[in-house]
Amino acid sequence: MVNVLAYRYHSCFVKKLSVGRDTSSLTQLHFAAAQGQLLVLHSLIKNGASVDVRSCDGYTPLHEACAGGHTYCAKNLIKAGASVNATSCFWTTPLHFAASSGSVDCVQLLLESGARVKSEDSTITPLHYAVIKGNLECTKLLTEAKCSLTQMDSYYGTCLHAAIMANQSDCSQHLLEIGANPNTPRPRDLQTPLHAAACNDNKEIVEILLTYGANPHLRDRNGEKAIDLATANQLTAQVLQEFMRSFAPGLLKPLTAETAYHSTYCIANVDG
Repeated sequence: MVNVLAYRYHSCFVKKLSVGRDTSSLTQLHFAAAQGQLLVLHSLIKNGASVDVRSCDGYTPLHEACAGGHTYCAKNLIKAGASVNATSCFWTTPLHFAASSGSVDCVQLLLESGARVKSEDSTITPLHYAVIKGNLECTKLLTEAKCSLTQMDSYYGTCLHAAIMANQSDCSQHLLEIGANPNTPRPRDLQTPLHAAACNDNKEIVEILLTYGANPHLRDRNGEKAIDLATANQLTAQVLQEFMRSFAPGLLKPLTAETAYHSTYCIANVDG
């Protein structure tokens, strides 16, 4: 649950610094970075301002610059020695914020400067942040940088689960194209990405998942299949029903070694 709160907390101020935040602990450098005031930022650094100064919630000026997509401010902070892997109290790094803001330039800058694509303290990755906001180009950069497709967040599940929960079809399809497993169950409820799409009654994503080998017979922790969750949209249920009539376990696409343990789960939960 802490990661959900962290994401919601971040999303409320990604565009407006003052919304939903306690700004009392922010320094002039934080404000300059957040507002893209490059000359002010440069002057403050020149006069000895600490580039890694933290607010009460652990955010640095680099977090603020990346949240606003201010690449030149971010570049100057990094040049002055700012940590690209600084972690906030919510276990988010500047890369999380750049990915969420959709700033391709900031994401590229951070990756080139040594930013880690996986946090040592958090289960939610920058890739989760990118796909939730539907930032396809940032998603592509992060997957090219080998950000994990299988990292399991305690709430969202995999990044594919996250993209589907946010109804981001383009990001979902990209993840599937590069090998994301459509049959991975998340631990908290054993729902697969197909369950998540059915919950959202998203016919388009359901069809994409089925094309990439999603198994409609898998059951979640409550014993429900995806079709049992597609109650609001008859077209979604119809797509699932028609596919299930012709579906056989042998049609599943081969899984990679990285996700092989899921194959046991998939086979065990297919109706005979």
